[in-house]
Amino acid sequence: MPGRPVHEGVPPHIEGPLRRWIYRALERGGVDAVTLRLRITIDCQSTGRDGAGYLASLQANELLDVVQAILHAGGPFPGRDPYTGKLRYGGGRAQLQLDIGYLLDIGGSAYQVNDDVTGLERRVDETTTAQVAAAAPQHLGKAKRLARRSASALGRVGEVAVEPLE
Repeated sequence: MPGRPVHEGVPPHIEGPLRRWIYRALERGGVDAVTLRLRITIDCQSTGRDGAGYLASLQANELLDVVQAILHAGGPFPGRDPYTGKLRYGGGRAQLQLDIGYLLDIGGSAYQVNDDVTGLERRVDETTTAQVAAAAPQHLGKAKRLARRSASALGRVGEVAVEPLE
């Protein structure tokens, strides 16, 4: 989103929604394809045979890898309502694909779903991200000095609070 900070990795405000999306995306299958792609083993005895739950509970820094593997394996794989047999979550697979794109966008992730919905790609290249991060404190200092000068010119005394935009 324009004007909002871009976050590397999985910041806390994206973590919960991302975990829920992973769980929903693997309800009807795909766990084996994802674990093979990620080269991890699920101990079925300790997880109660809930592979989707296991993958959704991995460390936060691994969640984007799980999303990437789900999309690369042809997912998401939504479940069906046991009573009606209809796909859950509205449009099923298509809805979950839209959901993950929206979640990453609104959460300010540095990643987005690629055009053919087969994986993730960087929204902003790493050089640009580093340049913005380095420039932000510099511009905040300039904004504070400008605010102090304006307040002084208007006859106001004291510290002027300038907060960074988020």
